[in-house]
Amino acid sequence: MAEWVARCMAKINPRWQSAAWWWTGLGFAFGFLLAFTKESVVPLGAGCAAAFYMAGHPVGALLGGLCGAWFSASYPQTLVLLLYAIGVCVLYMQEKTVKAADKLLLLCVCWGAALPLFYFDHPTLFMTGLANLSLSLFAAVCMTGGIRAVKLLLRRRVPPVSAQCALWMCCALLLYALSPLNGDVFAPASATACLLILLCACMYGTETVAAGVLLGAACVLGGAKPELAGSLAFCALGSAAARALGKWGVAGAMLTCAFLMSSFITPALRLSEAAVAACVFVCLPRRFLRALSLDGTERARSEAECALTALRGQLMDASGVLREAAPLFESPDGFAQRQILAVSNVLSSLSEDRACARRQYDVSIGAAAIPKSGSRETGDSMGMRQIDGKLALLLSDGMGSGHAAHGESAAAIALFGDLLSIGFALGEALECVNRLLMQRAADADMFATMDALVFDLAQGRAQFIKYGAPPSYILRNGSVHTLYAEALPAGIVKEARPALHEAALKRGDTVVLMTDGAYEALGAELTRSLIEDVGGANTADDAAQTLLLHAREKSGADDMSVIVACIG
Repeated sequence: MAEWVARCMAKINPRWQSAAWWWTGLGFAFGFLLAFTKESVVPLGAGCAAAFYMAGHPVGALLGGLCGAWFSASYPQTLVLLLYAIGVCVLYMQEKTVKAADKLLLLCVCWGAALPLFYFDHPTLFMTGLANLSLSLFAAVCMTGGIRAVKLLLRRRVPPVSAQCALWMCCALLLYALSPLNGDVFAPASATACLLILLCACMYGTETVAAGVLLGAACVLGGAKPELAGSLAFCALGSAAARALGKWGVAGAMLTCAFLMSSFITPALRLSEAAVAACVFVCLPRRFLRALSLDGTERARSEAECALTALRGQLMDASGVLREAAPLFESPDGFAQRQILAVSNVLSSLSEDRACARRQYDVSIGAAAIPKSGSRETGDSMGMRQIDGKLALLLSDGMGSGHAAHGESAAAIALFGDLLSIGFALGEALECVNRLLMQRAADADMFATMDALVFDLAQGRAQFIKYGAPPSYILRNGSVHTLYAEALPAGIVKEARPALHEAALKRGDTVVLMTDGAYEALGAELTRSLIEDVGGANTADDAAQTLLLHAREKSGADDMSVIVACIG
């Protein structure tokens, strides 16, 4: 038996396993209520059917409207709904995309066909028929916007203002439709109005008063006493004032205001109706009420957090896939596998929730460059990147001078900076730069030096990376400290490895990076120039410009570039 049931369920159209049943039931209920009329209520069942048709769920609203119109003996509305149902079937059989305007036009045609049969006996009766047609169109437009707002709220998204207004107009139409069910002891319309006011108090606060007036006016149009509008507005004010006290405070404020109005001012709103609404309200899940209480900014932040969580999960999954696929990429020296694993590590780090470290240091940067004598373009390149609380200063010297050398050094700087920016480790990033320059040098014998400083702005730790670059210098308290390490330039051999040196920098320190041209030009005067030109400068930019000018006075045989970083 269980297997037979499973086979039957498997044959059910997946479309009906989704929320379609829910919307069909809702459409049936609204269609029945809006079509079930009495003499003082305008029939709006056809408008409800058009609204749910425009929302993609016409069946329930059409069936509910036909039932309500038939039970209330509203024969003009019954005819309109039958004609509308036939029109919907004809449009579906054409298998063409039907615009919303065409669906409203079909409603006008159906009402136009009913006018000669039921509303031509007297001019007053004809005007009543035209009013029913106009109000049906109005109800269709309002309910379409209301359905859109409900769908957005179910997805925890903020509806636009127009959709929110349409939603509350739909609520007013619902109260108008419930008026035939009002009795001498209990009025469902008033109880529903109280529940809607409680929900509105969670959503909007003091703006609930306007909703209370709107809902009260709808009840009055349905036949209630005019005093009911004032009672609902007073209850809305009290509920909104107690918004900060949570749902029990809001419900208690509603009951208190209803008791005062029914006992001492006007009996238009019964305490029993407010009590029923309050009981339903307090039984609603807290999660649902918290979602309603979010304002636009908080709800947008909540949506962004959900999207960020989903994105982090996708990044982690992608990292795992790359890690598993890395062994499939065979290479003699394992370069491809290392790079794929590096990308996997980057994706994994991006999926983590990392707190930003507090910045403890500031860095003032000055840079200057000049081509060699007789050349219009320098072969050196400089760059700067801010990477997760770290500052990277990059300096590269292409082989030779001019445009070709600049292309090599610029490519090295750009790739190394980009790889560091997305989270590559230093080793994998530098190896990738070396391979890139080797590939570019396949047709021409080209290479480039790489000189980099990566400074942690939170901890003060500095990493100096050198691919065939001259020494770097740290000025501290009038003394010069040299950081020198031998390494081949990038782009010569696959086995080339950079020289790495770490140091702890302090406030007041000044770091100087330079290319071979400036280093060789200064020669024996380098230490004295650093102390005088850099240590005696007012700013980092003045220091770089003065040091480069001093080097150029000594020689112009090569491109020269200088970067000065003052730690503060």
